[in-house]
Amino acid sequence: TTDTTNYDTAYALAILLAAVYGWQNQSTLLGGIAAVLMLGAIYGHSQGFWAQLWQMTQPYVKELVTAVSRLFQKSDDVAEMADEPYQFSPGKEIESNQFIVTDLQEVGSFGVYAITRTGKSTFLKSFVYQLITQNSPAELQLVISDLKDGLDFRTFRFLKHLSLPIAQTTKESELQINWLLREKERRSELFKAAPKFEPCSNLAEYHELNLSLGLPRLPVIVAIFDEFQNVTLENETALNWLVKLAKEGQGFGIYVVCSTQLPMVEALPTKLKSQFTSWFCGYLANPSDYYKIVQIPKDMWEPFHNAGKIKGRFIANVAGEMMTIQSIYIQAGELKRALRFYSNDHEPPMPEMEPVKPEQDSYTWDGKSNDEKRAMIIKWLTTLKNAPSAEQA
Repeated sequence: TTDTTNYDTAYALAILLAAVYGWQNQSTLLGGIAAVLMLGAIYGHSQGFWAQLWQMTQPYVKELVTAVSRLFQKSDDVAEMADEPYQFSPGKEIESNQFIVTDLQEVGSFGVYAITRTGKSTFLKSFVYQLITQNSPAELQLVISDLKDGLDFRTFRFLKHLSLPIAQTTKESELQINWLLREKERRSELFKAAPKFEPCSNLAEYHELNLSLGLPRLPVIVAIFDEFQNVTLENETALNWLVKLAKEGQGFGIYVVCSTQLPMVEALPTKLKSQFTSWFCGYLANPSDYYKIVQIPKDMWEPFHNAGKIKGRFIANVAGEMMTIQSIYIQAGELKRALRFYSNDHEPPMPEMEPVKPEQDSYTWDGKSNDEKRAMIIKWLTTLKNAPSAEQA
């Protein structure tokens, strides 16, 4: 009732203002036009038309404002931009009912663990959506491995932000990891080009120097490996490469995101999990895995698990702070509009690369840690069509 009264008052005020405007200009036509425009604007607001229009045009407006602002930026402004965080929100904290805002520097490389149909893919798509709508391809590049036949991220394959084609097989995913390692080494050489008395041990320091030294600007790279266990269980060398990227990549502006819908202790190597600064854990089938996989205390995982499987609900550890969140859901129409705007008419090419030689023989048993031996056994078991015989065991 209050809303209706407010709009009735607005309509009456609009007619009065239009009449005054027409009288001042001694024109009934101008007064009528002013009345139609104001009444139409008020009606559109009451029906939510303007909010819907803003939602549709927001990505385009942001891109236009960013492009125009850069035309008038001085070199000092560009240097300051290098220090701006790549912000995103993983969702709303349940306890405080407030949205959590973080950035790539704070969250670091992270893991996402949840059984199927709990919102894991939706969480990742929201993450990518926020990054591409806030950062240009010159500032942010993506590498995506989609090992569910490329179906989850099929519509992302033409993105301007992609460095490589989206991987659909383990071999293609291994090539991506290979390329990322080479990119890390290339960036390392660029960092070494800085004068010996100038600090240059991370991407922020590098960008502070690149304007004066004429070095190329380097975009942040976010590498998403969905169903990563398909690669790491099949190839011990690829696992070691992934661990190396997660451990050393952040300083060079390379962040690793590993996601799985098979959250089992056997499929999540400790040496990889230990490199993640943050993680997001959804509903797990086995209650004991909450502690085994990510060491969530019982007083936190028990009510979470007892509440049942809620799509988009995660226990999150953001840079050491643990909380329960409801992830952000991007409407399908909004996601489509963003993808159309930020896409090319072709996929990026896969560069030709020679295979990287493994640091050591992956099949050597001596000198392996217990985790490495366990991974080798799991890899061997996955090659068997039937349960091993007693002699094989």
